[in-house]
Amino acid sequence: MRHLYLPSVLGLGLLGSLLSWLVAQFVSIAAESLLSLPETTLPLLHHILEWALLGSGLGMVLQIREIYFQGSEIESLVKQGVNGLFDGLLLGLGMTLISLTFSERFPQYQFGGLLYAVLLGGGIGILTSRGCHAWKVRLQLGLYAAIGGGGALYILLTLQSVFLVQGFASWIPLLSIGFGISLLLGLPEALFNRSRLHLLTGEREGHVYWLHPFYSSLGYSLQNNLILHPFREVRGEQACIERYQGQMLLKNYGDSQEVLLNYRPVAQQELQSGDLIKIGTALLQFTK
Repeated sequence: MRHLYLPSVLGLGLLGSLLSWLVAQFVSIAAESLLSLPETTLPLLHHILEWALLGSGLGMVLQIREIYFQGSEIESLVKQGVNGLFDGLLLGLGMTLISLTFSERFPQYQFGGLLYAVLLGGGIGILTSRGCHAWKVRLQLGLYAAIGGGGALYILLTLQSVFLVQGFASWIPLLSIGFGISLLLGLPEALFNRSRLHLLTGEREGHVYWLHPFYSSLGYSLQNNLILHPFREVRGEQACIERYQGQMLLKNYGDSQEVLLNYRPVAQQELQSGDLIKIGTALLQFTK
């Protein structure tokens, strides 16, 4: 299933972008018919809606991109998607207002649009990196997404200039930004994501959790990359598996007796293929 990860992330990014555009059209039509707005303000309102809702759509779908491998319950999926939707909406609205400010000052360079794409990508990369206590990891993913969003829009604007295209339909820049952000988030995760945990107990016995290439948190809370539910004696955020100098390290967040490596208490230990990790009643086997 690992080879399907990147296509699934790209599909989510395009889906989120398209949904945000469709919702923006519906809201614009409703506002135009219900409110007596001057014609000069309608294009601006339409622009704000599209770009603000793009953040909402991408925040929602990319927040749940790791669920593809986890087999999480529908309730967990919905809660995480809703959290990402509202976080992304606030981010998208803020970035839209910033971009409009710079668009007025530097209209000839499309600077406002490019700034929006870069800042939105960086924010989405940071917000949708669940379970990452290490801010270095979050910032790294944010940088990837910022390059993806800004790079995709820059390429589109360059093609417009080269082929003397008067303008694109409004959905094309939105989809290009969503595609670029999703590509630069999903590509490194797909290329370096080779370690995994095999679940050996519980209702999902035999399920495989693919680990994030940089940082994976384990616990009961929905904020974790790997959600250990409904296992007993598992804390909200119990442990993490982090890449350090090319090796995967298991770190215990809580009491030394609550996380066992090969049935021995551990605070921090390098993982070897075949190691057994016991957290509460959950038993997992590490493979790389």
